[in-house]
Amino acid sequence: MRLLAAIIALLIASACFADSHTDPNTGYSIKFPDNWTVEEADAVVASAPDHLASILVISFKETKDAADALQCLDRDDVMGNQIKSIRPAEKVISKTINGLPAKLFSGTANIANVKVSFVAAVVQQKGPAFVVFAFPANNAHLERIGTSINSIRGPGSGK
Repeated sequence: MRLLAAIIALLIASACFADSHTDPNTGYSIKFPDNWTVEEADAVVASAPDHLASILVISFKETKDAADALQCLDRDDVMGNQIKSIRPAEKVISKTINGLPAKLFSGTANIANVKVSFVAAVVQQKGPAFVVFAFPANNAHLERIGTSINSIRGPGSGK
């Protein structure tokens, strides 16, 4: 009976781990939508089951502000140099997400030589910037992406 309980607990923990990510450089965490595929390398990428949206999560140590952190996606050749020409709209929204200061961007970028719309959040207090960059095809999954962005938590927040 205890073995069964331990196996169930392990399966539940594995399921929770696949749906969230805690960045080791910032301590910030984010939850991804249910049933999205999560892959980790230099960055974390969560992809929708229908392949119509992806969320990239990465942190950068040396950035002067949120706009600079967003441009690091291009300058630092994130995703094998596939993110280029990031053009945020002029309106940037300042927001507090679970007690953390965030800047919300939208605009266009070239992803693998295809111009797409993006939405992004950059959380930066002191130190590294935590960047969440989402590119939904035809505005697919925007509500789920927003829910993920709103799930960002700081270290030990417990919220």
